[in-house]
Amino acid sequence: MLGAVPRRYRRWVAIALCVAGPLMFAYVLAYGTTHPLGLDHEFDTRPHTYKPGKVIRYELFLENGGQFAVSDISIARLEGSPALQLERVGIETRNDCVVPAGRKLCWPPLHPLGDYVLRSGSDPIVLKLRQGGVCPPGVAKLDAIWVRYTVLGMRHEQRVALEQPPRVRCP
Repeated sequence: MLGAVPRRYRRWVAIALCVAGPLMFAYVLAYGTTHPLGLDHEFDTRPHTYKPGKVIRYELFLENGGQFAVSDISIARLEGSPALQLERVGIETRNDCVVPAGRKLCWPPLHPLGDYVLRSGSDPIVLKLRQGGVCPPGVAKLDAIWVRYTVLGMRHEQRVALEQPPRVRCP
């Protein structure tokens, strides 16, 4: 198997391969433990028409695929078109809703993510996205969000790709 390696280096190459294999395996396990986030469910969104300044609500459920608690969650940045800009992010609880006079629906207030601990069956995270002043031709969409969080006392940042992203049809 090491026939292409010169004879005097074969021993060192074999030792390096024996050490590198377990180290790579340990790295993959450590990365999976400290970067456990994924999407459990996203709400399907149809393309919105472009209206500068209009706010779009987008709900998503983050899933903790690891065995350790994920806390101190925040949205670090968005990845995608400049037509959608993050205005606010938070958790809405269904029991805080008071229907305003003359409206059929109620949007509960958003609570900050600071004290939020990710558990199964929890409330969705709501992103309030404002349509920006610039909208390139075609369909603008939000590709991914970068989530910053704490696992085992260490701060991490992870890219979470959106399968059904919010979209804006630009003129």
